[in-house]
Amino acid sequence: MNNLRYFLMPLLFGIHTVLFTLGGAYFWVSFFLAVFLGTIVEEILKDDQEKAAIKIKNIKLANGILYFFLPVISAMACIFIYHTASAPIFDLSILAFDLMERREITQSNPIYIIGALFAFGSLLSTGATNVAHELIHRRKSWISQLNARWLMAFSWDTTFTIEHLYGHHRHVATFVDANSSRRGENLYQFIPRSSYQAFTRAFKIERERLHRKGKSALHWQNKVIRGQFMSLAIYTVAYLIGGLSGLGLLMTAAFIAKFWLESVNYLQHHGLVRVPGKPIMPRHSWDSNRWISNTFLFNLSRHSQHHTKGSAPYWELQITEDSPKLPYGYLTSVFIAMVPPLWFKIITPELEKWDNEKASREELLLLGKKIEEQEDPVLIAA
Repeated sequence: MNNLRYFLMPLLFGIHTVLFTLGGAYFWVSFFLAVFLGTIVEEILKDDQEKAAIKIKNIKLANGILYFFLPVISAMACIFIYHTASAPIFDLSILAFDLMERREITQSNPIYIIGALFAFGSLLSTGATNVAHELIHRRKSWISQLNARWLMAFSWDTTFTIEHLYGHHRHVATFVDANSSRRGENLYQFIPRSSYQAFTRAFKIERERLHRKGKSALHWQNKVIRGQFMSLAIYTVAYLIGGLSGLGLLMTAAFIAKFWLESVNYLQHHGLVRVPGKPIMPRHSWDSNRWISNTFLFNLSRHSQHHTKGSAPYWELQITEDSPKLPYGYLTSVFIAMVPPLWFKIITPELEKWDNEKASREELLLLGKKIEEQEDPVLIAA
């Protein structure tokens, strides 16, 4: 089963592609299928019984799965725009389906177009952003880096591939990290702060890299600038297919995808702190060992070891006993975080547990906690 489980994600995207082709109410079917799997099914199945690294027989195939998503996301984007934009008038058939006929059904009701936006925006976050996250950690593979950047270009967020590697992984769980949410900071406060800081810091990282080479920040080798042109190329195609409405609809789907990305960022280190310069430990990331998240997000939810072994491919990641655990799976937690009072009610006791059982003295001081001299001296030194 371990050698087959990661094929479920490409299979699921095949199903989503068929649903996109059918259009109309099937866009809502696509969206609710993803939500149903990520919440109800995930909480029914509970945790993955396999906590160790997954034993994969065919490494090339397990790695090759990741390259399936760029062409599929590209095809889904074209179908999405064809169905929803007001401009396309040309006839098109896919899989023996007359897309012009299906498009007329989609266009007949704005509710279907809204469903398409939620469906494609959500699938961009899993099939593009999540896969890109896995690929950018293959630093020595130019094809992996290129695939990752094109995947992120759909959501106009190629700066993620820069800041995540050279910013977030360096500063994780510190107060200077753009993607680590702070105690008392709700989701809607976090998203604009994280998005702005991640973009500006990506530009700073590139400016400093080019400065070391004696080049201007506006040099053509600046990956931030080149990334904007990659997105521009994709959105030019969107305009050619669907006109201004196609452009606007894809931008809206990208906004939804960005919301999901930042929502997951919000969960992964919420309220945890680390002294700058101290080693990154499992206790600095929230883990979730739900079977669905592990399988469909390529072990993204085994996040603590991802930060201690950043170059490890997804099948080598394992759950660590020393990491704090989210009470629910990723998608369920995101929905809870959308209601800040409910989120804080659930996460505050978990943070108190972290303070008492995992935090070092220095970390407690960063949090403004008073440490009495008679307290247990075996608190982790760092």
